[in-house]
Amino acid sequence: AGLVHLGQPVEQREQQAIDAVKGFGDAVSKNNELKNNLSLEALRKTLLKEPLDFFKKLRERLQADRDTKPESLARLANASFDLGKLTNEIGDKQDALIAYREALAIMQKLADANPTDTQFQSNLARSHGNIGNLLSATGKPGEALKAYESAMAIQQKLADANPTDTRFQSDLAASHSNPGVLLSATGKPGEALKLYESALAIQQKLADSNPTDTSVSKMRASFGT
Repeated sequence: AGLVHLGQPVEQREQQAIDAVKGFGDAVSKNNELKNNLSLEALRKTLLKEPLDFFKKLRERLQADRDTKPESLARLANASFDLGKLTNEIGDKQDALIAYREALAIMQKLADANPTDTQFQSNLARSHGNIGNLLSATGKPGEALKAYESAMAIQQKLADANPTDTRFQSDLAASHSNPGVLLSATGKPGEALKLYESALAIQQKLADSNPTDTSVSKMRASFGT
């Protein structure tokens, strides 16, 4: 499945192909042996080149269609997002940023047109977060922090509007991590500490309300508790 929920299903066989290529790309990207072994870096790039080319061609075709139906825009946003993700893995980070920003612009339109659709809002927050990661990696901490703050603001609204949904609460806590690291690295440990404490408070509240939820425990562990 893509990053954005589609209002209507796409043609089944094409979607199966998209899912298969995306799954392969994710499996290669997340393989620790390939990621951590420098001698396998060339192999890793070769394996990821095929899914990258696939999503590049898919994005180009969807752009050429100029279809403005929500489900078509969602597919284009997905293709741009996946292209940005793969380009970040093996290509130029500026090209990856362009693809992510393209996806963000479409997701913003979808979120504005469907303000009660929590999936569109979550996707928008995730896009801001990924853009923040790229800006941070390319030496633009100020711009990165603004992107992170945009992500956190959306996650805060989702958490406030859905107080019993642990997913939104966990996403809000997680959204504090990257800006916390960035603030710490740029000589603002006090501000970073406030973010970590806020994230821990959210996770503690979640843990108290959901003592048997192992996903909450794992999230708390990631923040050092």
